[in-house]
Amino acid sequence: MTRQQCCVFVAKSFAEAETVAAFLNSEGVPASVIDPSAVGGMEGLSLMAGASTGGREVWVRNPTAAQYARQLLADQAHELRSNREQRTGLIQVDCEECGAMVKFPADKTGTVQECPNCMAYLDVPDPDDEWADEDRAGDGPEGEP
Repeated sequence: MTRQQCCVFVAKSFAEAETVAAFLNSEGVPASVIDPSAVGGMEGLSLMAGASTGGREVWVRNPTAAQYARQLLADQAHELRSNREQRTGLIQVDCEECGAMVKFPADKTGTVQECPNCMAYLDVPDPDDEWADEDRAGDGPEGEP
């Protein structure tokens, strides 16, 4: 098996890669996150051991399922974008760095934005995602109290 046959997604973080692999597995496509230090020797590694500058790769176990997995991911991304774009209103996020309460348009849910006060990165929660252990501003629809 080669990288081109099996790699179906390159994530920006380990959490994103794990989410993608879990999605593919739930759709009946066996997939897993590949440790970047185990693939390709030192090529693509940063100064920190095990940290790939190219991201975390999600591979399917069966190369013949790769095209199907890529199509599943493309369809899912399109659906998420469509759902996000249809949202209206505002969602509140508390900045953990400066304590400011910041409002973002609801179509920014599920993204990472910068706090306009201190420029820290903020996760804008998606009300459709499970955030069981996370603090969220507001309990109502679109983050309103």
